[in-house]
Amino acid sequence: MKVISVIDGPLINVFGWLTAPDCLPVISVPGVGKSPAAPCTFNASSDVILQDGIERGVVDVPFVIRKKSGVARSRSASKATIFASTLGREFIKYCHASGEDIGIACVSSSSTLPIAWEFESAGVRDGWNETDTMLLPSSIPSAISTQIAAAHNLHATALTFLDGMMGACSALEYSALCFHYQRAQEILLLCAEEVSPPYQIAAEHINYVHAGLLFNGASGIVLSAPTQKAIGWQFKIIHRYSPGEQTEFPPEWRTDRDYYEMVLKSELTAFTSWLLPLFIHQAVSEAKSHKVIVKCGHENLGGFILGLEWKE
Repeated sequence: MKVISVIDGPLINVFGWLTAPDCLPVISVPGVGKSPAAPCTFNASSDVILQDGIERGVVDVPFVIRKKSGVARSRSASKATIFASTLGREFIKYCHASGEDIGIACVSSSSTLPIAWEFESAGVRDGWNETDTMLLPSSIPSAISTQIAAAHNLHATALTFLDGMMGACSALEYSALCFHYQRAQEILLLCAEEVSPPYQIAAEHINYVHAGLLFNGASGIVLSAPTQKAIGWQFKIIHRYSPGEQTEFPPEWRTDRDYYEMVLKSELTAFTSWLLPLFIHQAVSEAKSHKVIVKCGHENLGGFILGLEWKE
């Protein structure tokens, strides 16, 4: 696939994030006031610098937070689902469309393993008759999006993506196409991850380059159709590039624009989904121009080149 032209692409309504164990949503509205400090920052070498105080190990989520998330059977839901639903609930306050016209695109590579781990461990340890079968619905990869859609009565679309930041890029592409074909008026892009013992063990044994990014929380973007929001950063997918491909920008994007690049170098992409919304947030927050190019992808897999333009 070469160029994906999205005419009148969606506008970024708000950014948001939360971190466990507090799970307090933070909202950043582009163009309104000073942007709040995000959980991490990025440098020109695609390095990620986490804020001090970010919990990187396994965390407990109190039942009161689980219940407030709105997710059915919240005790047996994954923590990533609770994080994403809590952030999504806050996002909805900034939406103007009805639930019939709001969709969800969730990205998580860690929401199912803790559920499967708990179920299998209980079966082996205590016997299969003692397992909690209510865990099984939450062990399906699509559960995180469908459970959140059901919790908040959203019906335009509900799709789950894996593969870390690459999955987040695909979710952004899918969202853009939903607007292009008028499938939704607003979409909540939610990226959520949770740390569990299997991930900690694996990260230690394979010397995972992103082991320092094991993260409990969620980040996301509310995307709105131009009919719902007239002022803000409007984006289009300029190009979907292949590894090693030389990219030539369209004439209107060659000058008078800022440029940001985030390219993963690890073979594994787990726990990197939440980076994309925060990277785009940093790009538009620091931008000196009304146009910003954001390159995001993987050195061995390719990725996307996004164009962001301020509209008034």
